[in-house]
Amino acid sequence: MRNKLGEAFIEDLRDAWLAYGANALARCATEEPSQFCKIVASLLPKDFNINLGVDAETFVQTFRAARQLLGNDDPPRLINGR
Repeated sequence: MRNKLGEAFIEDLRDAWLAYGANALARCATEEPSQFCKIVASLLPKDFNINLGVDAETFVQTFRAARQLLGNDDPPRLINGR
């Protein structure tokens, strides 16, 4: 019985969302922007993995190719590592 009630609630919720969801979000965004921001923030992941691996050689090759396509001159060469 409890499972059927839960399923019925989810179906009703889906129907209400389809009928009013987008309009409710738009009203919330314009009339209560701080509440809208809370809703959005609550849906974002709590943890972000921002570890990125960068292959320096591939980066340099891509940079040089982009510079060449843009018609930019080569950067000045360093003398004695400076």
